[in-house]
Amino acid sequence: MTSQQYEELCRYFVAHQLQMDVGLVRTGNFVHPTRAEMHDCRHQIDLYWEVWNFLTPYLIIANAKWRAKGCIGHASVLLLRQVQRSLGAHKAVLMTNSRFSGAAQKAAEEEGIGLLIVRPTFAAAALPALGRGRIQAAIQEAARGNPCLYAYEPVLKGLTRAAVPCALGSFVTEGAPAASRRVGAAVSPEGLPANKQLAGPDRSGGYPTRQGPGPGFCGK
Repeated sequence: MTSQQYEELCRYFVAHQLQMDVGLVRTGNFVHPTRAEMHDCRHQIDLYWEVWNFLTPYLIIANAKWRAKGCIGHASVLLLRQVQRSLGAHKAVLMTNSRFSGAAQKAAEEEGIGLLIVRPTFAAAALPALGRGRIQAAIQEAARGNPCLYAYEPVLKGLTRAAVPCALGSFVTEGAPAASRRVGAAVSPEGLPANKQLAGPDRSGGYPTRQGPGPGFCGK
C-alpha cells in the first residue's frame, strides 16, 4: 500500500466511524494569513474535518503515516502538535498501520495527541496507484461487498485542550466542495470513539454503511 492509498483508507475510516459523508473529510494546505506569500508557512494537512456538539463546531486534524517497516517516533508527534497550535485545531490525531515508539506515546500523552493504529483488511494491491479520487472510488466500490475494510486500535485517545480560534488562518482544500456544516451524527470533541482492540466488524451486525449506518463512519 502506498502513502496516498493509506491516506484514502484513513479518510474512509474517519467518515465511516463518524457517520459522515467521506467528502467532508478533507485534505488541504493551511495558509497563515500574514505569511501567505511564503511557501514554507503552508502546512499540508492529510485529513481534517469538523464535528459539532449541539451548538459549536470542533476542528480535528490528522496525519496518516504508512510504514512498511519500523515505527512512528516522537518527532512526528511533536510536529503534529506544532501544526495543531498553528491552526488552532481542537484535536490532533496521528494514524499509522505500524506502531508507535514508547517515546512517541509519551510525547502524545504529554501533548494531548490521539494515536490510532488503522490497518487494511483487504487486498490493497487492487487499488489504483495514484489519484485520490480514483483511489477513494475504488475503496467505496470495495466497501459495497465488504464494508469491513479496516481494523483499528486506539492506542491513546488524547486530551481535549482549549484552542485558539480557528480563524487564525484559512484552508486551501484540494479538490473538495465548500464545507458543509452538517455531519451525520453529533460527536463530542473528544474525537474518535474507542473500540475493541484491532476491532473487526461489530458482532451485532457489522460495520455500518450509508444505507444502514450504525455506530461508525459512512462513505459517499
